[in-house]
Amino acid sequence: MTLSEMLRGGLAVAVTTACASVHPAVQSAPRTVAPAQAPVAASAPVSPDATLHRARVERRALTRRVMGPVTLAPAATVVVTAPESGVAEALLVDVNDVVHRGQEVARIRAHGRVAVVRSPREGVVLARHVELGAPVTESQTRIVTVVDVSSLEGRVQLPEANAIEVHVGQPVALRVDAMPGRVYASVVSLVEAAMTAEHTLPVTFLVANPDRSLRPGMAASAAVIVQVVEEALTVPVAAITERDGATVVFAVRDGHAVAVPVRPTMQADGVVALDDAAMAGQEVAVPAAAVHEGDAVPSAE
Repeated sequence: MTLSEMLRGGLAVAVTTACASVHPAVQSAPRTVAPAQAPVAASAPVSPDATLHRARVERRALTRRVMGPVTLAPAATVVVTAPESGVAEALLVDVNDVVHRGQEVARIRAHGRVAVVRSPREGVVLARHVELGAPVTESQTRIVTVVDVSSLEGRVQLPEANAIEVHVGQPVALRVDAMPGRVYASVVSLVEAAMTAEHTLPVTFLVANPDRSLRPGMAASAAVIVQVVEEALTVPVAAITERDGATVVFAVRDGHAVAVPVRPTMQADGVVALDDAAMAGQEVAVPAAAVHEGDAVPSAE
């Protein structure tokens, strides 16, 4: 497959390296060798004054990630209603208060006695729906809404082109704009069966939030690890170019550039993986877009 064919396939992929070694759960991603599906971007235009140098084709572990914007929401929301009809005699919590399971949140005066309203779970009061002295109706009047933020549900929108690559159980690294130095680890828990109207794939994951540093609605993005290749044969992205409809690198032979057709399989972390075992250990000219057959390529010294 040539470079232009890969690009015409529309398999655009967003790759990031920022989450590669931050959280143990991301580091422990399944280490598999899988057929690559990612395209390889064409070399960018090169200045005529670009300095020609050599790079070596070498083996390394390669991880490819797909990114998208995230919507964070509480993993669980409970609306507490009046246990009996009567009047709101006491309101014991307010918005943003932390409540515990079984804690009193209100008292209802009903038929000459007091009915206690308790929170069914631990969480934070998101809303208080009644005023002191207001009449309430059993099972219908909302008293408070409690959200459990000890874990949040993340919903990431991924490019449609990567739909077939995303699966339940793949590692996820969540980054929040408000905390640029921190990464939250999770795994994919649900992949929607259908695309959105915007041609994105909704993917859901749960992220632990024991310190409540994450809040619903925070601006965030997530990277899903879709492919890990051990011992990938790689060259810098700039070592790849197209000539006469073929994807090539310029191998250095006797100090001069020789065009060699190659089969790129995936791109990540600033390098391209090649399905060409014979290229292992060879030197190639960089940037390839500035090279012509037979050009002298200076040595590394």
